[in-house]
Amino acid sequence: MMYQPQPPWPRRQFLRTLVLLGGLTACQPSQPPAPVTLIRPRTLAQTPSLPPPHDPVVLSVTGRIGVTNRADRLDLDLTTLEQLALYAYTTYDAGIRRRAAYQGVLLSDVLQLAGMAADATTLQASALNDYVTDIPLTALQWPVMLATFRDGQRMPIAEKGPIEIVFPADSFAIDPAVWDPKWVWMLRTLDVR
Repeated sequence: MMYQPQPPWPRRQFLRTLVLLGGLTACQPSQPPAPVTLIRPRTLAQTPSLPPPHDPVVLSVTGRIGVTNRADRLDLDLTTLEQLALYAYTTYDAGIRRRAAYQGVLLSDVLQLAGMAADATTLQASALNDYVTDIPLTALQWPVMLATFRDGQRMPIAEKGPIEIVFPADSFAIDPAVWDPKWVWMLRTLDVR
């Protein structure tokens, strides 16, 4: 199941749900809601094909996808990538040993744009520095971000950019021993498997 931000509920439905859930909170541990903020809605249309990028390619999506714009891959420049909905959240980043405010697109939106195969199970993420890791698609239950900004500044390669895979560790029960190695800075390629 991919993380999808929910539209605002009508007040009556919200109050009814709040009353029903009120009795359950004492019985179950609770996670705070993800403080994911929509910065800008999507402006890129979902089409069966996208034109090749005009600017330098910052991300290639390969493997089991249905939408391509160069041979067997989907190449995206920063302009096209950021036409997907932009989100922001703050979380702890073990790589820089502090909390940081990130802004970028959701991994689930990029995979949807690429037409990921419904039975895909894994992503192989590769970085400019040759770091490679496999990310189970169960991660899509969270709002995993392909961040292009940290603390309000675009991330150059020297600052782990231009794209970093960011997990919302502060807002969900995400085991750092498992998921911290899946944070990929200087991301270059996502291979859907």
